Amino acid sequence: QISLRDEIEQTQDKRVKEALLLAFSPGLDKFGARHDRQAPRVPRTAVRDHFLERVADWVVFWKAFEGKNWAEVEHADARWLPWKPHSSSCLITSPPYPGVLDYGQIQARRLRWIGDCSTSDWVRKTEIGRRGMASTWTEGMQFALRQAVRTLRPNSPMYLVVGDGVSQKTALRVDEIIEDLIADLPATLVAVASQERPHFHRPTAHLFAKRARLEHLILLRRTSGDIPRDR
Repeated sequence: QISLRDEIEQTQDKRVKEALLLAFSPGLDKFGARHDRQAPRVPRTAVRDHFLERVADWVVFWKAFEGKNWAEVEHADARWLPWKPHSSSCLITSPPYPGVLDYGQIQARRLRWIGDCSTSDWVRKTEIGRRGMASTWTEGMQFALRQAVRTLRPNSPMYLVVGDGVSQKTALRVDEIIEDLIADLPATLVAVASQERPHFHRPTAHLFAKRARLEHLILLRRTSGDIPRDR
């Protein structure tokens, strides 16, 4: 991985270099050492093949975007979005899965390899529902959903992809929680499609013995009406 990163650094074209770094980034988690494990033993070609597969994917993505307008990207906290009320006609998102991953730690590890590390401390302090701190997930999602609904026009859809998780030795069924969180918002639950997903955290695997851990595609719809004032 060190040699591969050095070669990417020699790339002169900024867009190509960015695509190569995006292809390189997932391998840092897959093949690197973490606080809870040593680096896995894999064939010599595994890192190369994984990288080339991701590069091929990005070639397809770049071609699909040819001739399309570039999106505007803003860096913001989902609990306080900078967009004006009723400024969006659709929202598609995959919020953090409660207690499943430590997203901040993953991001910090990647940033050490590919970019500026200055944001990693901020991410660690503000992320929603990381493993070991999933008790904050419901509160964080309450604020995030409120902000999302605020930005949507009436009758606009909101799609969420999110999986069940664990908090304080309790299984969190996120489809049920999200339905409760929108109860006082001008939004309605339209449909939920779910699939079983493995749970790799052994100490909490027993929590999904009776009902398997599920990943959900949730469709909400903004209704007419105003966001209630904070209590």
